[in-house]
Formats: sequence, structure tokens, C-alpha cells
Amino acid sequence: MTETQGKEPASRALLLILLLSLLMNGVGIWWGLPGSGWAPDEVAPSRVIAGLEQGLSQGWYVKYPPLHFYLLTLAYLPILALHWLTGLDLHGYQVNTVFFFIGRCLSLLMGTSIVYIVYRCGREIFDRRAALFTALISALSVPFVYYSKTANLEIPFIFWFMLSLWFYLRILKAHRLADYLLFTAAAVFSVCTKDQAYGFYVLMPLGIILSAHLRRRKEDGRAGIMASVFNRRTILSLALAVVLFVLIQNILFSPGGFLGHVRFITGPGSQRFQVYENTLSGHAGMLWSSLRYIRFSVGWPMFLLCALGLAALFRARKEAPLLFWLLLPGLSYYIFFISVIRYNCVRFFLPLCLTLAFFGGRLLAGFLAPGRRLPGLRIAAVVLLFLYTGLYASSGNIQMVFDARYKVERSLERNIAPDALIGLVGSRMYLPRLESFEITRRMKTLTRRTLQRLKPDYLLVNSDFARINSEKVYDRLRREKLGYRLVLRYRFESPWLLWSYRDIYRNDQKWIFTNLDKINPEVEIYERID
Repeated sequence: MTETQGKEPASRALLLILLLSLLMNGVGIWWGLPGSGWAPDEVAPSRVIAGLEQGLSQGWYVKYPPLHFYLLTLAYLPILALHWLTGLDLHGYQVNTVFFFIGRCLSLLMGTSIVYIVYRCGREIFDRRAALFTALISALSVPFVYYSKTANLEIPFIFWFMLSLWFYLRILKAHRLADYLLFTAAAVFSVCTKDQAYGFYVLMPLGIILSAHLRRRKEDGRAGIMASVFNRRTILSLALAVVLFVLIQNILFSPGGFLGHVRFITGPGSQRFQVYENTLSGHAGMLWSSLRYIRFSVGWPMFLLCALGLAALFRARKEAPLLFWLLLPGLSYYIFFISVIRYNCVRFFLPLCLTLAFFGGRLLAGFLAPGRRLPGLRIAAVVLLFLYTGLYASSGNIQMVFDARYKVERSLERNIAPDALIGLVGSRMYLPRLESFEITRRMKTLTRRTLQRLKPDYLLVNSDFARINSEKVYDRLRREKLGYRLVLRYRFESPWLLWSYRDIYRNDQKWIFTNLDKINPEVEIYERID
């Protein structure tokens, strides 16, 4: 077999994996549109436009770093050109919808690119079969499929992180200057997209220095460590990092904006969310919940597979030595980010799920290696594994396509007069869209006094939100003790749904840090009867 013939099956398989990822990530990309969507923490177009009006300077800052705002500005250019030429209203309902869709498409493109980068990383470590399995595993985690279709910053910052990981592996293999500089640029881009990425890069440079030192010691047994710390490659990389960071953060022309951002993320942007005490038991509880979040993200079968692959790491020290170096970024991230902020979210562990995919991919490649006994049974087992994991990851797509709010919206339009006064309990983002109704009143929390004062004709309730924020009053509402009776309660259910966000609740826990609980909420409509 020629080299070209050997590459063709792998190329076709990679193309199929990328198409599968693009399809899975694209399904539901219209979720909550037209409008502002139902995905919390998306980069709102209004924030980008407000930044543009200030020139992304003059003290401007938001809770996120500015790099993705620059990319969104470039993506918005066709619409911005229409605004400059025709006076198009950038804050209009339809234009806002288009902006949201553009932002989501950018995430979709980056998400598919991540799967390809994972494959390229795999090829630096092991053979094509293992790299293909790694790419396929990486495409099938619940948060990856979800965030690849929203305008959140998870996929953009992970895109740059995975790109830096690719150059990190290339550095460990050859220590070329170009890879040092490309690693540095991608790392700065990741941190300047979402601050939490800094956690990866506390220990990664130490790994690079140690690798360079071990390489030099093989060539010269008397080589000292300082020559690996201070050399042309590291000095140029450090200089590039400083220049890129200063330019992207616009520190020279908007120092107040940069300082305001730093004050926010080190103060109210993080401290108010802390859940775990800075004690041994607190950190143990946080580690346990972190493992549960990772298990939820990939499903039990794939979690066990990747855990077995990780456990078999020491057997791979000769055939895939770079796998050891993959532990360093994840360890650095957990120690210097998760353990510092002392709370965890499902989305925080998406990069770690991608890293674990390498260990699972290698294990599957060995499981299906030529010459193994019962090859047909082994292939069938792997097919079933991926069928289950694919359906597990797709359960979020199914819930987004058939989100309960779509049916509730149709019911409202058919059965309620447009001039009816509708009371909304909680954020509009968590409720059906009501653009066709003339009068609505939002209640941050459900209280008896507010109901008596507003006396809405109908009450629209996200029951998951109400249970958390207004438990006692909500219980009286459900028992029809507040002058309202239930006329509709709905959440889409299907036997094909293999996960629910409630799967990761503890018995003593009312809520978790995840945006996945905003998909397909239980919605109730109450009608006033007194």
C-alpha cells in the first residue's frame, strides 16, 4: 500500500467526523431566535455595539476580555456597512437577531475547528486510528455540542487553548522557535478571550523548560537548567506575550478599562459565587463534584473508558510519551483556577473533557488493533459505545428543538387576548417570548404582595426558577391558594432523552452552576380566578 492510499481512509474518516460534529453542533442553532435567544451569558450584540460606540476604549470594559469582541466586530461588518450607508438601526429587533445568529455561527465554525485541532494534536502523540477516535470522542460531549451553537465564550477560548496545546506538543517534540512563538500567540489569545484560560499556562511553560532541559542533557550531560530558562526562544516568546497582551487589552489607550475589568473579575465577578470553604473537606467536596460534572458531560460509558485510559497511562510511557505532558495543563488549570475561585460549573470542565479524550482514544485504538481476538465483537462494542454517546450528546439538541417554550408560545397566541396583562416570574430569557402581547409585567421573585398589586390576568412561570427563588409562595400558587388556577403545565419529554440537568443535583442541592438547566424548562400558565 502506498502512503497516499494509506492516508485516504483516514482522510475520509476525519471528514465524516468533522461533518458529524458540524451537524450535531448546528442543530438547534436557532434556539430562542428570533429575539435575543435563550442561552445565558451569550455575548449580547448590544454590548459589542456599545463598545464600538466607545471605540472599545475610553475606559470601556465588560466582564470578559476584548479579543472576541474584536472578532465579532469583524463578523458584524456587513451589517455595520449597511448601517453606515443606509442608517439601518443596529438596535432593532431583527438586526439584533441577525447579530446573535452571526455570533453563534462563529462559535459553530470554531467548534468544528476544535475537533480538527484535536485530531492534529492526536497525530503528534500517536497513530491515525487513535487520533481519529480522540477527535470523535471530543465531538460528543454534552457541553461541547451545546456551546458550539451559542454565542458564549466557551468555544472561542477553548479554540485558542487547543491551538496552543497543538503547538505545545510540537514544542515538546522538536523545540522549534516557530512553535514557541505560535504557542505564545495562541495562549495570549485564549487568555484575552476568557480570563480563566490563564490557569492552563501557569505550569505549561515549566513543562516546556523541563522538556528542553532533558533534551539538552541528552546532548550534553553537563548542561545546566538556566540555559533552558533563558535562551532566544523563551526571551522572544516572553516579549511576544507582553506585546500581544498589551495591544489586545488596549492597555496603552484605555488603562482605566483594563483596570476596571481586573477589579471586576477579582471582586464581585468571582467572590460572590464561592461555594466551597478553603479547607481540606471543602476542596475534597469540590473535587468530587468536579468529577461528577465531567461524568455528566460525557456520559457513564465514555467516562469509564477515558478513566481506564488514564489509569493505563504508565503502560503508555514508551509508545506515547507525550501523553504524560498532557496532564500538566489540566492539573495547572484545576490548581490555579478552579481551586482559587472555589466554585465549579459544568462548562469549566469542557477543556478537561477534551483532554481526557486523548486517553480514551488511545485505549480504543488498542482495543481494535489488528490481531486481537473476536474482532467482530470488539467492533460491535465500540459501535454501540459511540451510538449511545452520540444519542447522549444529542439529547440536548432534542430538548432545544422541542423546547417547551415553543409549545407554550403557540398556546398563548391561540388562547389569550393580545391585550391581556401577563405577569412574568423571573428573567424573560427563561420564559416564552411574548412580542405579540401588549402588556407584560416582570416579577423578579414571586410574592403575594406583588400579585395583589399588579393583579395580572395570567401568570407565566418557569417552575424550575420559581422553586429556587420563591419556594414558599410558589407552593401556595400551585395549590391555588393565591387566586390563580393552573391552565397549562408543560415540559417536553421523550424516551430518547438520555440526560437531564437534574442528574447532577445532589439531594441537598437546589441548584447548580450550569446553563444546561435553561434548556426545555417546565413552564406553567396560571389564570386569575378572583
